[in-house]
Amino acid sequence: MESAFNCLKRQAAKKKRLSLSTLVVLSTGGGKSLCYQLPAYLYASHAGAITLVISPLVSLMEDQITGLPAGVHGACLHSGMTQTQKDSVVSALKEGKVHFLLVSPEALVEGGASQSSFPPPGQLPPIAFACIDEAHCLSEWSHNFRPSYLRLCKVLRSRYKVSCFLGLTATATRDTARDVGRHLGVAEDDSAATVRGAAVPPNLILSVSRDENKDEALVNLLQGPRFRTCPSIIIYCARREQTTRVATLIRTSLQTEADLTDQVSCEDSGNACCDYNGQGVDVLACSYNGFSPRISS
Repeated sequence: MESAFNCLKRQAAKKKRLSLSTLVVLSTGGGKSLCYQLPAYLYASHAGAITLVISPLVSLMEDQITGLPAGVHGACLHSGMTQTQKDSVVSALKEGKVHFLLVSPEALVEGGASQSSFPPPGQLPPIAFACIDEAHCLSEWSHNFRPSYLRLCKVLRSRYKVSCFLGLTATATRDTARDVGRHLGVAEDDSAATVRGAAVPPNLILSVSRDENKDEALVNLLQGPRFRTCPSIIIYCARREQTTRVATLIRTSLQTEADLTDQVSCEDSGNACCDYNGQGVDVLACSYNGFSPRISS
């Protein structure tokens, strides 16, 4: 337990227990989820309050639910669910069976509207704090800023009476972190309110190359000693339309099973993710903004 829940995570969880707004910058796989799961469990068990977790992608929401520690109960609401499923989640919330609820920023901002899947404040238990996953999306300086995030903190404060925030991100420059902290209500001069881990974890290798023929360079890289023995590989593309071409290139050049996620619908991306996690696909070509599979897979 000590190795999984180290000093940085203890520090972040303690701040949530003390109702202090915090920004946590930890690398992917660094245990950011535990920073809200433990406080959410404690608040639900001792105060009957739930935690709202705002996540930008359905695939991320479902990953969080399927990978929960024993004894921690979460649920999600999103547009891909049937009305019966949504009603079941709302009932579980009212009965105190859920410690935290995952929802998209758009659903929260539209909460109470007829088209929204998110229940109005009167149908929710007291809210202990709001956790904003992928918090760099709050910043206009972010590489994948979403307009709904502009209103998010204001709506949480005014409509849902949230006063305590936890921001989680693995990618935030100092300027972006400062901008995100402003949205969360973290003072610029309060260095203790930002928990920051190592920029590059020891199990991550970064390298850059400049090639005239990028397709040839990609094929050579995949055939090289570092990657040819990997059981599964993800290739991120800058745009969705590139994923089709890259997947076709890999199929024809390497004679391997390659899939792609260039579709906008969550269902298509979810199916590709299941195939990839189930080892039906060797190489997955996807755009960062359209798809986000669990890295631990």
